[in-house]
Amino acid sequence: MVNYTECDKASYVNLIREHSEDSEAEKDFGERVRTYIDGQKWIRKPFALAPPVCAQYGWKCITSDMLECVTCHAKISVCHPEITKYEAYKACIDGTLKDLKEKHKKHCPWPLTPSSNTLLKIIQMPKEEAL
Repeated sequence: MVNYTECDKASYVNLIREHSEDSEAEKDFGERVRTYIDGQKWIRKPFALAPPVCAQYGWKCITSDMLECVTCHAKISVCHPEITKYEAYKACIDGTLKDLKEKHKKHCPWPLTPSSNTLLKIIQMPKEEAL
């Protein structure tokens, strides 16, 4: 599990700044990512559910375990069993990743038109800092 520390927060803020000036869509993406970081609402979540991954499909973070689509206002509850129950944990992560694409309301555009994959680039960190 990942605990988004101040270092991570700074990296995401830099990602937001880097992409927010390019277009309105990228600015909106940055604003969605920021909802996960502000107030440290999205801590101790699996890396597979990092803020940019969730924001790509139009989701903003409204509480530590709840996402809401910015367009259709559908909601996803994101709770996971302890990692010691690996199979259940993995199944929950996979289910949440599927939900990011499929839990929008009927006419919501996000499942068909997510934000560009270029916004999901991995933020490089020296090995010493990662340990």
